[in-house]
Amino acid sequence: MQQIKVWCSAVMVVATVTSMAAGERWPGTRLLVTPQALADVPAKVANHPWAKQLLDDMLAEADRWVGRPVDPPTTGGGWPHNYVCPKDAGRLEFREDSPHRHWCPRCKTFYEGEKLDAVWINSRHMNFAVAAEICGLAYRLGGRTDCADWSRRVLLWYAEKYESFPINGEWAGRGRVTCQSLDEAVWLIHMADAFDLIADHLSDADQETIITRLFLPAARHIEQYRFGVHNIECWQAAARLMAALIGRDDALRDRAIGSLRKNIEAGITDEGMWFEGAPAYHTYTMMGLTPALLTARHNGIDLGPTDKLRGMYTVLSHLALPGWQIPALNDGGQTSLASMAYFLETGSYLFDDAELKQQLAWIYQSKLGSRTKVSIRQNPLVLLYGPAELPTKASLDLGSRLLKDTGLAVLRHGGYTAIVKAGRKSGWHDHADRCQLILADEKQTWFDDLGTSSYGHPLYLDWYRHTASHCTVMVDGKPQATDAMGEFVRFETAGNCPTITVRCGDAYPGIVLTRTVAIVDGLVLDRFEASSDTEHEYAFLLNAPGEFTCNIKPAGGDSGTSSHLKLGSESLAALAANANLLNGDWKEASGRLGITASASSAFTAYTGHVPGFPGGQQRSALALVVRGQRAVFTAAYVSDSGTDGAGNARCTEVSVSESGEAIFKTASGKTHVLH
Repeated sequence: MQQIKVWCSAVMVVATVTSMAAGERWPGTRLLVTPQALADVPAKVANHPWAKQLLDDMLAEADRWVGRPVDPPTTGGGWPHNYVCPKDAGRLEFREDSPHRHWCPRCKTFYEGEKLDAVWINSRHMNFAVAAEICGLAYRLGGRTDCADWSRRVLLWYAEKYESFPINGEWAGRGRVTCQSLDEAVWLIHMADAFDLIADHLSDADQETIITRLFLPAARHIEQYRFGVHNIECWQAAARLMAALIGRDDALRDRAIGSLRKNIEAGITDEGMWFEGAPAYHTYTMMGLTPALLTARHNGIDLGPTDKLRGMYTVLSHLALPGWQIPALNDGGQTSLASMAYFLETGSYLFDDAELKQQLAWIYQSKLGSRTKVSIRQNPLVLLYGPAELPTKASLDLGSRLLKDTGLAVLRHGGYTAIVKAGRKSGWHDHADRCQLILADEKQTWFDDLGTSSYGHPLYLDWYRHTASHCTVMVDGKPQATDAMGEFVRFETAGNCPTITVRCGDAYPGIVLTRTVAIVDGLVLDRFEASSDTEHEYAFLLNAPGEFTCNIKPAGGDSGTSSHLKLGSESLAALAANANLLNGDWKEASGRLGITASASSAFTAYTGHVPGFPGGQQRSALALVVRGQRAVFTAAYVSDSGTDGAGNARCTEVSVSESGEAIFKTASGKTHVLH
């Protein structure tokens, strides 16, 4: 696992906020919530059914907690990435009434163990913090003093016991109440908001106890673990900023502001993507930055230029696939464009941006909303800061995009979407997957990035992060380097044959990988070259849902054996040695993807089942293997859902010329050449 060094900065940034005097009461509603936002809610509730439903749901959730005892666990929590099914790598299901038996809803099995129990404890601590925040909102929006008193009891419980919790954890910093300083920051943000919401319900003595025995000690503990430019640091700096304002610690506040400014300036690419290159961590970083941005706005703090921040709210739409899924690039799981709704709601308030409101309206008005259960607006902050009115007609601009600074290129043409990754310096959460292809038709995604399981599962390193799980080339059975820098050689979208070429010379020492992908005549054409001054085994890898069948019969004896093609926990079976052409199909209920493939010299073909998405079904893999100094693989893909007139016609011939050109001949008599 990652060994993260503690990072410290001497950067000091002067905020424009006027600090409160030491010992002065905290007035409340100055962090995530403002008096004006609270005053606007009754009109929203009276005029909009979504707002009334949101308020009713929030008050019902407060009712679920307010009659319960305040009895959090008295020990610190464990690492959430251990809460994973050992069989299918999917997340276990948290059940509040089951601290020692932990349920997998897919294999219908309970699992036991101290590590799982510790994660349950971590979740319980987090749930008490969120519940205190919800009860604080119930006090502010529903006049519920009983809810304010319950939140007060939670805050005082933790204030009285916080420093008696031993330092705990092993990964992203250490925690006390939780398993790491990252989780401690997430927990503290909810606690700070709860305090802010009920501040006028607290006595001077209560405020002093909570500030001096909870917020300042917790913030100073978290500050011991600094992460430079990193998603973790965004959460931790946000928590430190909120605690510092409550505790009137100007030095702590200024250090938090300096860290946030550095992360915004250096951590967001020119296109608005979080530098770690993972959509899951992009949204996770936004979750941490949102309370910081709200707090900064409400306290007159300048966190720097907003152009990159605006881009964070819209960049993921450029990567959308069928079902409006976002590919699970690098670490993290699958996410949907619908997951951006909450951020767009808050972003519309922060930036008063018409484009954000357009995209938000499009999510709610499209079929996307009904498919992903976001047809009504759901987060309590939406009630406070979401626009009361949205555009009645909205559209989303989907087209081909070159996200050069992010290291991704997107082609959309003829009913296909092709995403090719050149790569960039993305840090620890990067995968060994340069020149990988993600491919979808209008109905479904065929070649996909599987993302990752929870980090506590063996397949996290052995499969999901490994080159073998990606649709690219693997050399000598070894993974590519992570954090490798690729380049875009060509990005052409004009005309009827849009084309991408990417190159990477850093994935393997002394080896250059070059991939060209084009869409034309209802086909996706693919040329992949790997070259070196020395001999290697090159494996061209693809995996897709459904069963794979092809025209090559399994080889007899030991022909075509390879010691390198164990993908995940599965070994692929040799189909044939010395093959020159392969015709095959991935078939499942929703459609078919055909492939016609060849190589610059005779290849060995392998196929078999490999792990799919964490907690999901297996996928079928295909590998074409060539040994030599240079290999050129070429493939033509055709979907039976293509919209082009020739969309169902397979290539009749695919070959590689002596000079390395990929030659494709179609059923209509056309010839296409990729260099």
